[in-house]
Amino acid sequence: MITIKIFPTIFVIVAISGIIGIILNYKFISLLKKKHFEKWKELGSLSLGTNNSIKNNIAVLSFLKNKEYIIINDSELTKSAKILWNYEPASRGGWYSLK
Repeated sequence: MITIKIFPTIFVIVAISGIIGIILNYKFISLLKKKHFEKWKELGSLSLGTNNSIKNNIAVLSFLKNKEYIIINDSELTKSAKILWNYEPASRGGWYSLK
């Protein structure tokens, strides 16, 4: 019975976490495309809905994990990348750690 009462709350938390994740990804991709077009192309011409192959995702994860955004020297992109990198594992409840 407790599970039934908790389910709506858990559903709302997961939905909000997902929406926040989409917004963070959108902001990161938009900044990369607008300000650093060549790097955006190099990472596979990212977009939210299309062109999301495993190869592109691995390239972006590598870009974030290796902190390659620091080389670009764009404080706004660096901030967005750090937030995105730290949010993704946290939004999944700490089931895994990418650090």
